[in-house]
Amino acid sequence: MSQAVAVAEQHANGKATRAEYENSKQGWAYDIEVVSGTKVFDVKVDADKGIVISSAQDSSDRDDEHDTND
Repeated sequence: MSQAVAVAEQHANGKATRAEYENSKQGWAYDIEVVSGTKVFDVKVDADKGIVISSAQDSSDRDDEHDTND
């Protein structure tokens, strides 16, 4: 997992905040959330090959930063 995290961090130029090992459509992969500045990326790394198989900016606000308490 540490190698997958390093690959994801380098790919997204940020710091991993979460990593999960899961079975996806492409087979077993690491799903890693990487924070780069103000952006969050979901990076999938192939568990066998150690290469990035997908990367997308996370559009959901998981930290609820924009919630208001009225």
